Amino acid sequence: MPAYFEQLNQPASLGIVISALAGGSALGAFGYGWISSRISRNNLIRLILLGTALSIVPMSLLPPLPVLALSAFVLGLSWGPFNPVVNTLIQLRVPPDQHGRVFGVQTSVFYAAPPLGMIATGFSAEYFGISTTYVFLAGLLVLTSILALATKSLRSKF
Repeated sequence: MPAYFEQLNQPASLGIVISALAGGSALGAFGYGWISSRISRNNLIRLILLGTALSIVPMSLLPPLPVLALSAFVLGLSWGPFNPVVNTLIQLRVPPDQHGRVFGVQTSVFYAAPPLGMIATGFSAEYFGISTTYVFLAGLLVLTSILALATKSLRSKF
């Protein structure tokens, strides 16, 4: 997104999209308690996967700003409950004496993966172009979501 809006010389548009994403994320995360009391964790994870996959596709096509901002808001809203539901599942499924290890690994991965992904994405955007890279990443997310939805563990009750 920063490279795209820099190319268009529209830094304010980047701020609008990032703000929409952040607003949706905050609303989704803070709404986790309300959401989780109304639907099962399985269905919540399905909604997270479907919502992120469906909202990233229009974003990858780099539409006009209003559509991009709306898609970013839906992406944030969909992804917002992810951390609370993952932390809840860890607390429910991992023995208490192993919480520190599991949360340590989770935190390490969540801090290490984004910079590595940014490096790969930067090289790809330079070599293949912003649009091609974004469409490829959206396709990868959709494929990952489909594979995750097809796993046996998501079909079981947790």
